[in-house]
Amino acid sequence: MAGIGLNLNAAVRSRKWWPEGAALAADFVNGRYMRDGAEVPFAAAFSFARNSPALLAAGGGRWANFDAGQLRRQAGLGALLEPATTNQSRGTIDIGGGGWTMPAGLSRTGNGSDGFVFSVGEAATGLLALEQYGNIDIPANEPGFFSFDLHDSGLRGAALWFSNVGYRADFSTQTGIANGTGENAVASMVALGGGWSRCRVRHVHSAATFAWRLKLGTSRSNSSYAAGDFVRLRLPQVELGRFSAPVVNASLTQAAVRAADQLAPVGGGVHDVEVHLGGGTIQGLAAVSGALPAAQLNETLVRRAFWFG
Repeated sequence: MAGIGLNLNAAVRSRKWWPEGAALAADFVNGRYMRDGAEVPFAAAFSFARNSPALLAAGGGRWANFDAGQLRRQAGLGALLEPATTNQSRGTIDIGGGGWTMPAGLSRTGNGSDGFVFSVGEAATGLLALEQYGNIDIPANEPGFFSFDLHDSGLRGAALWFSNVGYRADFSTQTGIANGTGENAVASMVALGGGWSRCRVRHVHSAATFAWRLKLGTSRSNSSYAAGDFVRLRLPQVELGRFSAPVVNASLTQAAVRAADQLAPVGGGVHDVEVHLGGGTIQGLAAVSGALPAAQLNETLVRRAFWFG
């Protein structure tokens, strides 16, 4: 009988998915939570707050909507924990509509969720620029992120231009390559699935204000267009800080704020926290009191986290 008891204890230990000594644990990939050595429902271990709705890239090129106060978790992926951010760009759900300058010879069909298709009516050369009215105000020498969704389509690419500062970033859906020239910038493309990519530029500029525009092109260096060429775009964003976050839908008249994600252990206390991030790295945070400090995380996607102490 003693041998059977030892085997049962070993089986129980083998089922634990949290490390020894953890007081609380969250496995966002599989939707499992622990407090005081036992699996419990989420609300028995953690509280969560966010005072605004938010989006999450849910695969297949889709953006999933989450209400205020709802944790952005995707099974098999993890959860997003982000600091507050503001989309300085206007009219994100209506790109090319009110508040945007449409170049002659370009027509628009589609919608904000599935993307607007911008089609060339007749052969042309030169710059086809879809420009937003007015300037974007970002303090000089502060980092900003500029982003939009681009679909693999007839024009096969697009470019992001910043007037007044001589900077351009080019994005090719043929090669998946982002390339940029200019001041202190990093350009990248992230595949969303379904033929969509999120095109992003982290840009530190010396000018205090500037305008931005999307250039439509047949390739990174080609500015000639044939009748019927088209490009599919959606959800432009301009934000301050070090994150290129999921889209924050903005109106035509004002910037839109997404509140911070606040995940805290029930009962409070001070803990050392081990955070397993989406890219595979592990980040340690010492003496965390209350909510996990999202602004200190090296990535916004969290797969698992463990609280000690």
